[in-house]
Amino acid sequence: MHKKFIVLFLAFVLLAVSTTNEQTSAQSTFPDARGHWAEEAIDYLHQNQIVTGLPTGKFGINDTIKRRDAAIMIALAKGLDTENISSVNPFSDVEPSSYYYNEVVAAVNAGYLTGYPGGKFNPNGELTRQEMAVILVKAYNLKNLGGPVFRDVSATSWSYDYIQRIISNKITSGISSTQYGPIKNITR
Repeated sequence: MHKKFIVLFLAFVLLAVSTTNEQTSAQSTFPDARGHWAEEAIDYLHQNQIVTGLPTGKFGINDTIKRRDAAIMIALAKGLDTENISSVNPFSDVEPSSYYYNEVVAAVNAGYLTGYPGGKFNPNGELTRQEMAVILVKAYNLKNLGGPVFRDVSATSWSYDYIQRIISNKITSGISSTQYGPIKNITR
């Protein structure tokens, strides 16, 4: 398992962890990331060509992450073949000409992401903390090691087991000691 990458990826998407990369703020690639607690993780992901900045040269700290962007990041992080997509387009709202098409299809074919009923992917939808938990558990085959239960995540919720797995692996934490914030959007 690539635990270091998972931690770095989550620092980027869940704003929950930090890394030990030995860069300084003066070396940061993005001006809006300088001094941010996740600066080193952002620079690591950029250097490893998993994330890019915005056309303005900034990173976009606190911008929400779209489902299409999560597909791109996980496809790159897992080294999925995005050139040889041999699948029929499973989604009516993802055009084959879109810049994220291959990554979405590759991530879906790998089982890391799914669509919605009716053949939709919702590429412009904002990713939630519970959705990111599902992606990471599926991509890295995380097991439940036991741990805290949050009041805002019902044991009958579709995301309960996934959230428990990333919490028990100490990849992320709740937004408080009693709440996970499953439907909160994650940010860059």
